Amino acid sequence: MHPPHGGFTIFYDDKTGEDLSHIFEDVELYELRKGNSISVRRRGQNRRYYRIVRVEPGFHTRVFVRRVLLHPRDIIQLAIIAGLCWFLFDMLVPFFLD
Repeated sequence: MHPPHGGFTIFYDDKTGEDLSHIFEDVELYELRKGNSISVRRRGQNRRYYRIVRVEPGFHTRVFVRRVLLHPRDIIQLAIIAGLCWFLFDMLVPFFLD
């Protein structure tokens, strides 16, 4: 990713210091400005969410990110699935008890 001033943006893991730039090759600048989190999906993998911890501006901008294990959307999806399973269980149990 190339910032408008001509340098490069390098992504690092906040905990390990590992270079994660290969993961964020297709991230656009507007996604960085949109909020405090970035979502990345690579072919054949699930979507991963990263939270921006800090940004060190300069010719080579350094962005430190931390992996978010459970995103609020994931929690909502799990709640919907649990509700549907509970509903089906309540519908099927009386049928088999008769």
